[in-house]
Amino acid sequence: MDHDGQPHSGRLPRSRAGSLDPMSAYLFLLLPGLAFVLWATALLWAEKKKKGLCVLLYHRIHPEEGPKKGSEALFSVSAKRFEEQLDALLKAGYEFLSPEKVFSALESGEPFPDNSILIAFDDGCDSIATLAAPLMMNRKITGLVFQTTHESAFVFHLPGNPQKRCTPEQIHHLVSSGWKWGVHSVHHAPPSTLSEEELENDFSSSISWVESASGQSVEDYAIPGNFHSGKLMEVAARAGIKRVWSASPGLITL
Repeated sequence: MDHDGQPHSGRLPRSRAGSLDPMSAYLFLLLPGLAFVLWATALLWAEKKKKGLCVLLYHRIHPEEGPKKGSEALFSVSAKRFEEQLDALLKAGYEFLSPEKVFSALESGEPFPDNSILIAFDDGCDSIATLAAPLMMNRKITGLVFQTTHESAFVFHLPGNPQKRCTPEQIHHLVSSGWKWGVHSVHHAPPSTLSEEELENDFSSSISWVESASGQSVEDYAIPGNFHSGKLMEVAARAGIKRVWSASPGLITL
């Protein structure tokens, strides 16, 4: 699936040994309409005692009516279907939390509200700004985006669904409206394929690009391909990353 993984969530709590481990939880949106709501509700019901946060991840939104073909049938959703999913969740009583509220709870340890959801996006394609954001903002929903920063990365040149990288202007506009931006590497290379020096350069370059575009510091990182390791966590911490997000079905619990 990676073209990347699922939404991400997590932070970098230190174990007694002093190492860093990601706290993570994701659900991946594939199902249309009522089937999607039933699926999400069933999973949330199974996790109900944990009183956690459900993070829903998207990658690309497209303007066509029907689904894309091939792998993009999994990694993209039409704007119409996306709108239906938002409205179905709102009607079912779910609460969309802002990234800022999520970060605050993670820092303080305050439990998340029941039926709480965070919307996240991997890759940082411009359909987030042109298609997803207007639908979300009309419903007072903000999101968390993990940006792949180099415009030559394969996630921006997929057969059947090529999409441009978000522009600095688009990022700055959404950040000023309450959205948050993290990083998702420079070229979307799995971190397991990079040396420690290459990882350090990847964090430095991607963080610098997003901070320049957004005007804010970067504290969040989503792992391309979900290939996390102790080395990755240590390099992320040295780069100033507070929350590392990886793919695991379930809820974030505090």
